[in-house]
Amino acid sequence: MLILLVTSTVHSQTARELYDSGLAKLSSEDYKGAISDLTKVIGLNPEYAEAYCARGRARFTQDNQGGIDDLNKAIVLNPGYPEAYFFRGFFKGIMNQIPGSIADFTKAIDLNPNYVDAYFGRSLAKLNSQDIKGALLDCDLAIDKNPKLIAAYVLRGMLKLDHKDYPGAVKDLNKVLELNPQDASAYVNRGVAKHLMQDIPGAMADFNQALEINPKSTEAYKNRGLVKLDIHDNEGASADLNQAIMINPKLQEAEFISGILKGLQKDYDGAISEFNKALEINPRNTQAYLFRGNTKALLKDYNGAIADFNRSIEIDSGNSKAYIERGKAKNNLKDFKGTISDLDKALEIYPGCVEAYFGRGAAKVGLNDYYGAIDDYSKSISIDPKNAGIYFERGLLKSDLKDFHGAIADFTQAIENEPHHFRAIFNRAMADYFLQDYKSAISDFSCLIELEPQNGEIYFYRGMVKANAAPSENGCPDFKKAEELGFTKASVAIVKYCH
Repeated sequence: MLILLVTSTVHSQTARELYDSGLAKLSSEDYKGAISDLTKVIGLNPEYAEAYCARGRARFTQDNQGGIDDLNKAIVLNPGYPEAYFFRGFFKGIMNQIPGSIADFTKAIDLNPNYVDAYFGRSLAKLNSQDIKGALLDCDLAIDKNPKLIAAYVLRGMLKLDHKDYPGAVKDLNKVLELNPQDASAYVNRGVAKHLMQDIPGAMADFNQALEINPKSTEAYKNRGLVKLDIHDNEGASADLNQAIMINPKLQEAEFISGILKGLQKDYDGAISEFNKALEINPRNTQAYLFRGNTKALLKDYNGAIADFNRSIEIDSGNSKAYIERGKAKNNLKDFKGTISDLDKALEIYPGCVEAYFGRGAAKVGLNDYYGAIDDYSKSISIDPKNAGIYFERGLLKSDLKDFHGAIADFTQAIENEPHHFRAIFNRAMADYFLQDYKSAISDFSCLIELEPQNGEIYFYRGMVKANAAPSENGCPDFKKAEELGFTKASVAIVKYCH
């Protein structure tokens, strides 16, 4: 009995030492060494469930089914072993056995309701089964159990980004960056969300920060280039997109980016050819359809553009940009009701879209619904009060409606936002003229002459104001200057006013 006891104790100690050695080798990715040690453990103790579980993890890297077999054995030996269910669920997910994966993660959670990794693993499995709500719920549960689980915030943020919950995505990515301020990809993804929310300064700041952390981030260069396109910084966009391809010539979206670059160079046929190649590689590339449609619109092929926007929307019905661009193409075809319908849809997807309100206002002008257009321009201004162009367009409508005081207020605001806005100054001068505020009108025309001293039309109109002012001033010098600069109407004015 003493010999048997000593032998058993030696075997037990040896098995434990071998088990610890096997775990150490597993952690250092020495899978063959781990399998060797753990096989010896099992030879010494065939009932050692933990050894089967650990060997299963190592074996899976060499032999998927062998790894699963070991985990099955661990569960037979110990049906209350949550880690064995967790790893079997994890490996089934890798093997695309999604229902079995979800079932194993669920069993691990039943055995250990605080098993954070199992909640997160199940969220990934549910994502693979297209159960987005379930995936989000499991992310919530994982975060509730461990508020510092970065991976769960990343996944939840990306799911929200994919499903158009941009504020929610930003909130989760804020948390990722709070926990890890050096995560360049989180800055990129947050920048994408901000861009989609039309927070251009915020998006630019995030892409800049991503590039400070990782100067070779093709995604940061690519997305910063797309933002610059939106703000009409074509030179900056070209530089960033070229840099993305320079860093990674085999970039998955290389043909798509090449198409944009050719478009910026006004090689529209070449751009379309590149977008065609991008779509051969990935027929579901919604951005390629969108940019190819925009290029066709530049070539005035509005029906071809609409066909591309239709395809983009078929693939992603939540793409507000595609509705906006299709609306613009319809507007060019004078399908104003179709334009309004598309922009209504864009605003349903993204209620804060300045471009959609502005475009819808323009379509209402086409339908002679001036008051409806003014209402849409006002909504645009409430979102973007620094946009001189919107004030100008609203001022024009007010002028058409004989609301000259309101028009002057809008033209004045446009000029405050953009001091050299030529058309705003010109139309404010004309509104002043109609209100018989000749002094203000002459002042504005004088300002325009300083901006464009060779523009005969401005001299002509200043002369007309002077000639019709009460008391009248001598407009003849202005008429003569206008005639000298080639403005033919001035000759008639000279005959009439200059005796």
